[in-house]
Amino acid sequence: MGSGSDLEKYLRTAPVMYERPLVGGGGHRDKKILWLEGGVAVAAKAGSTPELMTQARCEVAAWLLALELEMTKLVPTTVMRKMPAAAGGEVECSAQVMWTQFKMALGGGFTHTDCPDETGWHIAVFDVLAANIDRHDGNWGAIDAMPDAVLVDHGHCFTKSPNTTSQFYVARQGQQIPDGALALVQKFVDDSDRTRLKEVLDQPIVQQVIDRAQHLVHGGVLALP
Repeated sequence: MGSGSDLEKYLRTAPVMYERPLVGGGGHRDKKILWLEGGVAVAAKAGSTPELMTQARCEVAAWLLALELEMTKLVPTTVMRKMPAAAGGEVECSAQVMWTQFKMALGGGFTHTDCPDETGWHIAVFDVLAANIDRHDGNWGAIDAMPDAVLVDHGHCFTKSPNTTSQFYVARQGQQIPDGALALVQKFVDDSDRTRLKEVLDQPIVQQVIDRAQHLVHGGVLALP
């Protein structure tokens, strides 16, 4: 499935020009906005403790899953890279391109029921495979306004006890998955021996993602195993 795009390589290596605290929602307590050489802004979440490192790696895994599902309109490019540490030196972090003109659903005047059906299905399938236990109106939104729904904050995905509380999933649970979305999951399964998820996730967690994908393909219905 490839080793990464030119954008990924740039995000990993571009010098940091400016940094500022990143305020707002999200459970990560050590995060900043970094402006990289050339003017690209990223949300950087430091892996300064084992717990925060797990969250940072999950942010990257969410991008890789979206990439391998061909759902890159949903999740911005995210990589692991070094960022300046508060105590000096550097610390490993996730670095995610920040959506421009992004408006969160929370306070933005729209809900998951306003999403186009195809987009809603893609998010529902993505959240099942990612075992997202933290999808709510504070971590998804739109580019200025609907219909372009996009996602952020995936630090609480890929859990050892796979489940999802995503409202996109709940609204479609038990329904037949549309052919288009199911075909994307089938392609992921077919290529799963080459998945890049293993770059950032432990093998048992990667296998759980693959198992959930196979379950969707075999049953054709949106449901957890």
